Amino acid sequence: MKKFIKNIGLLFLMVLVLGSCSKWIDPDLNINPDEPDEVTMVTLMPVIQARMAFTIVGGNDMTRTQSIWLQHLCGVSRQSMSEGNYQLRAGDVNNLFNATYAGSMMDIVKLQNYAEAADPVAYHYRGAGNILMALALGLSTDVWNAIPYTEAFQGEANITPKYDSQADLYVTVKTLLHNGIADLQKTDESGLPLDGDYFFGGDVDAWIRAANSLLARYTLHLSKQDGSAWAEALTFLNAGISSNDEDMQFNYGTAATNSNPFYQFMRDRGDVRMGSYFIDTLKARFDPRLPVFAELAACGEYVGAVMEAPSDTASAPGVAIAAPDAPTYLVTYQEMLFIKAECQYKTGVDEATVKATLVEALSASLEKYGVYEQVYIDGYALALAAISGNALYDEIFFQKYVALIYQAETWVDWRRSENVIGLVRNQNGETDEIPRRFPYPTDEVTYNAQPEQDGVTITDRVWWDGN
Repeated sequence: MKKFIKNIGLLFLMVLVLGSCSKWIDPDLNINPDEPDEVTMVTLMPVIQARMAFTIVGGNDMTRTQSIWLQHLCGVSRQSMSEGNYQLRAGDVNNLFNATYAGSMMDIVKLQNYAEAADPVAYHYRGAGNILMALALGLSTDVWNAIPYTEAFQGEANITPKYDSQADLYVTVKTLLHNGIADLQKTDESGLPLDGDYFFGGDVDAWIRAANSLLARYTLHLSKQDGSAWAEALTFLNAGISSNDEDMQFNYGTAATNSNPFYQFMRDRGDVRMGSYFIDTLKARFDPRLPVFAELAACGEYVGAVMEAPSDTASAPGVAIAAPDAPTYLVTYQEMLFIKAECQYKTGVDEATVKATLVEALSASLEKYGVYEQVYIDGYALALAAISGNALYDEIFFQKYVALIYQAETWVDWRRSENVIGLVRNQNGETDEIPRRFPYPTDEVTYNAQPEQDGVTITDRVWWDGN
């Protein structure tokens, strides 16, 4: 009996303790202020922007590979040498695809959903989210062609989303940009400013300029499929980025954990050097950007590595693209000026005007990289006066190829123009031509098999690249 009473007493004591534990234990004891339980738009925005800049737009898995194929760079050992020999396997692009979809694009969907769920709707966050999705989607379809979108981002509800055609995806990209502009032009009564914005510090007008610039870019991509693309692209430029100060870019710091991704790659692996075609051409033109695009080699000269016999004694990438704090550029004023020059040429604007725009574009590029020289610009304008016709058209693409070093647009332009800059393929390459697309990733082929994946090679053309 005493034992029974004792057990009842213990049970009663436990009930009292457990029932009052919310008061006995401080409920704030295990809360980490740096890890909020609820993700908000202001916490999502900087994560999305940093991930897009570091992993996709300026990432090594996308941009370094393209830059090797475009001969800005040369792979001199390990993975980079294989890629320089046109060996890019399905397993090599898993990380990029997964980071794009499960990382950046999924977070953008969350941002869009949170903005729509706000009462009233957070139009400015939704508008910025639409622009970010358009950019991520445009970059992705440019390397993979058909990819999931309309059935994607549903989690377990649909783990095998269908592939949308690139033609449909380009309609989506442009619609997202137009919708983004419309949202940003609305009066946002949610009381939620664009906080956490690394690109523009919450400046709505800057976002609108960037969206118009992206509309010009993605309209121009369709020039092979639509003869009116040049005229249409011109219509977006007046409302686009109008100075280097308005560029959409991500700025890094100098700390080891906050530095440029290409810098980190060179620091940790260093199996890339500058390409011989790029270096030799800039030297022949006495281009003032050479010292910021490349470092001096051990011999005291600027030397490019040759694809067929790559050497790690050639010049390493310079501070413009491989410094710890070298920015990632998402869309820029210099790009807009090169687009303007091309569109003027193709729509029959007089060549004197086209040349003036091209000189302006080169000037913006030299200013952007901190090497502006009026004497060089004057000499270039004089030399430009002597060329005309197809030679002028080719020069627009060449100057854009130099100015947009380590940016995805150079590979788009090379494909779109059918190599007017005159790159010669690596004779040791596994394929008989310079690659024109990425393979589908192993994970996608294994877990989401689609007809569009069948028989794809890296020399196949994406839809807009078709003849």
